[in-house]
Parts: sequence; C-alpha cells; structure tokens
Amino acid sequence: MAFWAGSNVEPAYSWPEPAAKTELNDAPEENVSPTRMKLNSALNALTASPDYSRVAFAAREGLRILNVNEDDSMEEIVFRVRPLHKFGLNDVKWGNAATRQKVAGAGNTVNTGIVIWDLGGSKPKVERIITEHTQVVNRICFNPTNGHYLLSASHSSTMKLWDLRVHDQACMTFEGRSDAVRDVQFNKLNFNQFAAAFDTGIIQKWDMRRPNMFERRINAHIGAALAVDWHPDGNHIASCGRDKKIKIWSDKLVHSFSTIQGVSRIQWRPDHPDEIASCAMSSDCRIFIWDVRKPYVASCFFEEHEETPTGFLWKDADILWSCSKDKLFIQQNISVAYRTSKLMNKSAVGWNVYGGMAFALVKTATENKPNMAHGGLSRRVSKPHLSGFGERDKFHQKAGMFNSAFDHKAFRYLTDNYELEADNIAAACEKNAKAALDVQKYRTSQTWKMVGLLFGRTTSTRIEENEIRDNTEIPRSSDYFTAKETHEEGKDEVIGEQIQPPSPDATTAQIDTKEDENLNGGVAFDTETDKTIDLSHDDSASDSDDDYQIEKEIIPDVNPPPPPVSKVKMTAVIRAWDHEPVIQSVLDYYAEQADVQMCVALVLVLGDRINVSRERKEPWFCAYIELLQRFQLWTAAATVISLCDIPSIRQMNQESTTIYTNCNSCGKALTSKNGFWSCQRCRKLLSSCSICHTTVKGLYAWCQGCSHGGHLQCLKGWFKDRPECPTGCGHRCGPKVTRT
Repeated sequence: MAFWAGSNVEPAYSWPEPAAKTELNDAPEENVSPTRMKLNSALNALTASPDYSRVAFAAREGLRILNVNEDDSMEEIVFRVRPLHKFGLNDVKWGNAATRQKVAGAGNTVNTGIVIWDLGGSKPKVERIITEHTQVVNRICFNPTNGHYLLSASHSSTMKLWDLRVHDQACMTFEGRSDAVRDVQFNKLNFNQFAAAFDTGIIQKWDMRRPNMFERRINAHIGAALAVDWHPDGNHIASCGRDKKIKIWSDKLVHSFSTIQGVSRIQWRPDHPDEIASCAMSSDCRIFIWDVRKPYVASCFFEEHEETPTGFLWKDADILWSCSKDKLFIQQNISVAYRTSKLMNKSAVGWNVYGGMAFALVKTATENKPNMAHGGLSRRVSKPHLSGFGERDKFHQKAGMFNSAFDHKAFRYLTDNYELEADNIAAACEKNAKAALDVQKYRTSQTWKMVGLLFGRTTSTRIEENEIRDNTEIPRSSDYFTAKETHEEGKDEVIGEQIQPPSPDATTAQIDTKEDENLNGGVAFDTETDKTIDLSHDDSASDSDDDYQIEKEIIPDVNPPPPPVSKVKMTAVIRAWDHEPVIQSVLDYYAEQADVQMCVALVLVLGDRINVSRERKEPWFCAYIELLQRFQLWTAAATVISLCDIPSIRQMNQESTTIYTNCNSCGKALTSKNGFWSCQRCRKLLSSCSICHTTVKGLYAWCQGCSHGGHLQCLKGWFKDRPECPTGCGHRCGPKVTRT
C-alpha cells in the first residue's frame, strides 16, 4: 500500500457494496429513544469489552466501568488507583482474545504512565504500571489479532510496543522523528501494520517487521493531525485534524471534505463502507455521520450531549455509544438522528468572484405530471385554445438575468494600479483618480480628485491656527444696500469698487454695527463697534425730497433708492473648513455600495488624517483581503495586511509558515529536525557543492539558470575570476561580487 498527498479528490476506488445495509430512512419498529447514564466525573474516552456487555471510561478520578444489560439497564463499578486520584486518564482500551479481561489506561502525566487492570479475578486489581515513556502518553491501542501486544503513542514523538506477558521494557520502539504523536491505530486486516498521526499534520504508516523506518508518510493536514482510522477493507486510511478536514487516503487522496470545527475523533460505521462518524474538538456538541459520496453536507447528526463529545464507538451498525465532559454516557440509535436533508433548504444559490451565479432547484410535482387534454385520457396533442386556459400552467419562470454591479476586471485593474502608501497625498489621489477613470468609474474618480483637493495641500499652505486675520478695507453689501451701476463713456463702473465722495445733499445714516456671528460659509466679518457707515444717494433718483435716516435698525417697509456702498474698515477671519464630516459621509456611501476596495483605499491613503473607529473599518479590511485571496492576488493581500494598523489583521502576516524543500532524488519533503542535507527516505545526500564536492550543511547558493550551486564562499571565490559555471555545463552564471 502506498499513499501520498495529492490535489485530485476524485474517487480512485469503487467502494464495495455492503452485504446488509440499513438505510437512514428506515425507522425501526421498537422504541429507540436515547438511553442516558450520568456518572460523577467528566469522561475523556471510552472503550467496550469484546462482547459489548461492559463499557470502560477514562475519567479524571481513574477508571470507571458500566455493566450494560440486554434490557439496556446499567450499573456502575468504580475502580481507582492512588496515582490517578489527582491526574486521571487520557485514553482507555479494552483487551481482546487472551487479554479480554484486561483494560489499559493512559495517564495524563509522566508519572502515571500506562496502567493495566486485571478484571478477571474475584476482585479487580492493578496488574502493572508502565512508566518508561519520558513524556505523556496520548493514545494506546491493542493489536486486533494478538491481545498481548499493546502499542502506545507519546508526546515525545515515539511509539512503543509492549508485550504484556513480559514485565520488562518495551519490545520495540518506533521513532517518528517529528512532533507529538496524537493517535495510533492497528490495521484490522494486517496486524503488522499501524498508522500514526502527528502534531505536524503528518501521517505515517509503519510495519512492525521494520521498526527502524516508516513505510510511507504524507503531509495530510495543515496543523495537527488528531486521529486516524483504518477502513474495513484494510487499504484506506481516514484522518482528521485541526484544519477542519476529514480525508481518506489510499495510494493518493481519495476523498476530502470540510467540517465546521476541528475534528478530534473519527470512526467508520460498521457494514457501511461509505459512512464515517466524527466529533469536533471544541464548540460543537454534535456527532456527525458523513457519506463520502456526498462530502459537502453530513448525512445526519446526534445532538444529545451538553458539551463537546470526547469519545464514541459503534456497538453495531445502528447503535452509537458516546461520552462527554458533561458526565453523560448516551446510547443512541441512528434511526432517530437528525436528517440533514430534511432540515436543509432544497434550493441553493452561489456566486463566484467573477459575477457568475449558480443555483439548484428541486423539480416540483407539477413538472412531472403529464399534460392531459381537456376532459379526456387521450394522449393526442390538442390544438391550442384561444382563451389560453389550457396553456397557462406551461410557463413557470425559473431564472432571470441579473446584471451584477461587481466588475471583476475593474477590481483587478484598480488593485494593480491603486497607490495605497504615499507621502504625497495629492499625487496619490491623482494617480488613483486616473486609474478609476480608466475603468469608467467616474464617481470614484471625482471622489479621489476631491480628496486630493481637501487633503493634498502642503503644510506651508495650510491655514495656521485655523484662521487668517487681515486688516483690509472690504466693501459691505446686503439685501437692502447694493452697489449702483453707472454707465459712463461706454464703461460699466460698479459703485463700491470706485466710491465717490458724498455730496452735501446726501443723507447720512449712522449704523452701530456689532460683531457678526460666524457664518457657515467659512467667512466672517469681525467689525469694530460704533463705526459709522455713510450712505449717500442722489436726490434726483428719489421720488421725494424726504431724508431717510436709519439709526440702529432697518425698517423693511422703507425702500430708498439703492445708495453706493461706503468703505468699511473690518478684520476678516477665514476659518478652516473641517473635512472630517465630508470624508465620513463618503466612506458611508461606499460602504453602503459594498465597495470595500474604495473604503480600504481611502483609509490607507489618508491614514491618521481621518478618524475611523476600529469596529467600523475592520470588516472592510477583512472583506477586501478575502476578495484579494479569492482572486489569488496574494501580493496585494499581503500589502494590505502589512499596511493595516489593526492588530488582528496584522497578525495574519505573523503566522508561522513552513515551506519544506524536497529531495532531488526521490522528490519527498525534507522534514528532519537533525538537518536538511540528507533524505531519510532514500538515504541519499542532497546536491553537494559544485566546487569542493562536499555536502552543504549551511547556506546554499545556486544559479537560477542552470540550477548548480554550493557553498556561498566557494562560489564567491570561483566567480571572482571567471563567469562560467564550475560544473562545465557551459552556462555563464557570472554574478558580480563586490567586496564590502
């Protein structure tokens, strides 16, 4: 058997049909309501005796056992051993064949080790405590054929095989050469084979006859691989991990489907080779049953526990036993499980990043009905009636055209051409406006031009202290006093620009002016008090010789001829316009239009010149980064992440990323912690230095043209005098080396 990671998830194996299969829709006649038993402590794992008459639990206080009768009644027997009072158990397994009266438990501390209980005598007792592991034991497993063999997996990346007949050290030790081992499982059809799951996401296949090296390894999961289980055919392995994936492996990846949470336990359903059960590691109290032929949605699920299940097993093809930290042991029948197909909407719709839409509809009963003629059983096609009564039910609209406002070509163009980080805001806004204009986004282009006008001024041209005071003589006008235009010698002169001295017959009005209020328009006139404004007009322009004297108030009813405006000595105060409300309104507009690209661009270009709360802009950044990643614009996404000032967004670039190099002989990834100059699989050294012909254990430099390389110092000395490749391949590598 060989298997490795691959991108092809199409089935490469036809699953055998079961001999007897109970469909999920078959409801049993007898009462199948769940049976519950509450214990006095949280439960970490469970196992059953070979005849399923007893169930053992790994609890915090030690080992607990239930006797399960034929009528489903239960009684508890408590076993305790002093070293486990404070520490409890991680895992528990019941022996088989010769050890069917023994139970093994893995303690959650180094001092606890592995405890073997003998339940065969009149009084149960602790037979043996194994403390040879240097770190905590995570999982144990009995050999399915020889019950004397017990396999243990520890946090030290080692697996040990114990012969319970020999009270001595482990008979075999398997070095995983990786990280902590999370799970080990024997192949039920080949007792020499077992699979192991590691914290690094690696799965290894071992043969006990070759304890020095594993047979196969795959990089199965991103993050820790938490559990494995062999398929009943002995040729497939199921794995799960923290990356919310369940994968089935053979010679290559056969099936892969996603879950809601990280998966901690999996187990194939007996007599149903297409179905596998799983439970989450946190935040989800359900146990799901998956069909590998329909990997997108679980077939059914149980929802009886109040906390996340910690273990489960199949009693038979229909009955599932499970335990949890809620102290409950539950027996439940699959016939009463929640059917996902009955809870889901039968219609679905989805969009892709290019604006395409796909949808699925269920055919209604009317679509399958034959088109019957009026009042007859004849199959003849009748002629259409004028009234159209018989034709009305033939037309049912199923879909229509929808013009999406999202232009993926414009999105990609703006992503490539937008300037998000620049010291010169005016230049950045001008460039962004031109880019928006190129894709015919006229409103967006105008927005960038407006932002450039508002924020693009340099510091020297900004209004200092938000005001400028200038003592000038400014003409004053109002609704009642306007400039009089005269037309002399063909020239238009506006009274107020060229003020004539007042005539003796002119009427003088004294107005006590006070300081005007600040105008919303941005310009206010701060006048001095007790100023006199001389208003003069020609008597000939008036209908009467009465003098008009206006003192301290203007009477609306009085409508004198328009006099010239006198000079007023005032102090002009020009206050700076607050741009913040305008930009906030612009951001609100584009957010309502779902244009997160524009929102993020404005926030990044303006920076600290505007105040946008974290709660408001964080969804914009998340949505924009997701769009960039869906378009596979990885460089642009990394740039946005690095420019964002939100810690949760910036941490997306701080996550550890591991890139493995491959062996140049066998092509397998090099994951050894002892060094990357040799391959553990093919036992060959990697490419040696082209000059000194020794293994490169440090920094390796190579030519991207011919792929030859070696020690950096050797290459510097070679290329100092000659440009050709030292291997004689004829390529002129010829780098220019400068001494510093």
